[in-house]
Amino acid sequence: MDLLSRHASSAALALALILPCSPALGAGAVDARADAASTLPALSHAPATVAQREGQLRRIEQLQRTGKRSDARRLIPLLRDPDAQVRERAEHAIWTLWGRSGQAAVDRIFRTGVAQMGRREINEAIESFTIVADTMPGFAEAYNKRATARFLVGDLVGAMDDCQRALELEPDHFGSLAGYGHIYFRLDDMDMAILYWRRALAVNPNLDSVARSIDAAERILRGRGRLQT
Repeated sequence: MDLLSRHASSAALALALILPCSPALGAGAVDARADAASTLPALSHAPATVAQREGQLRRIEQLQRTGKRSDARRLIPLLRDPDAQVRERAEHAIWTLWGRSGQAAVDRIFRTGVAQMGRREINEAIESFTIVADTMPGFAEAYNKRATARFLVGDLVGAMDDCQRALELEPDHFGSLAGYGHIYFRLDDMDMAILYWRRALAVNPNLDSVARSIDAAERILRGRGRLQT
């Protein structure tokens, strides 16, 4: 199997990794969410004392439990925090918040689609995510997950359309930016793949697999005489 084929296969597996969804918010979560959200911006620029770091981690966890989808944007700056644990917790919280539609019935269908992806029932997952997207067209993660599923069944045009829609709704969606890169890689357009992967890293520099994907694409370009060492 050549480098392009190997990378396309590993990219498909990487795209299939779906982080678990969070449960719907209970009553009384609004005040806790507001407290966590209001203090995160200040902490993200504060000196990294032990007490501040621990407080920041608690607030990230609290926002992950109680926050709304729109709160994910508050966590994006923390993806560049000097502390590795803060970066990791922030990324996980962002995925959790992105997966929260705000409607319990929609969330149930969305979680069904995620479970179907986990069981490799890809066509069924596409149907579930389509129901979610049709019901709630402003829910970016429905398009991102459907893009993943469509990529896995070889529907690259559909996957690209879904990535674009997700990015229109969530411009910092590093998952969709990375997904765009995998699609262009599969289409053998290394330049565009690298462009989108770099955009993903610009938002979230912790995506080691994306950095490796850039290296793979650059090796291919060098092999074609298109990139100088």
